[in-house]
Amino acid sequence: MIFKRPPAADLLYRLEHLPHGVFENPAIIHLCSNSLTDPKIADVTLAMTTMAKRAGCLVSVDANLRNNL
Repeated sequence: MIFKRPPAADLLYRLEHLPHGVFENPAIIHLCSNSLTDPKIADVTLAMTTMAKRAGCLVSVDANLRNNL
């Protein structure tokens, strides 16, 4: 299977795109492990995870292993 990914939207997302106050009320944040395949989006993903956990959110992760990514 071939994945044509760049310039996919998830690779372009940055913390400044995160809506202000999004973690003010505890909620669920769902992440996909594919967002850990690129250093920049991995940093954003881990930062969002930290922010969400500090705010009392439940963090859900889809461990979607795709070796060719």
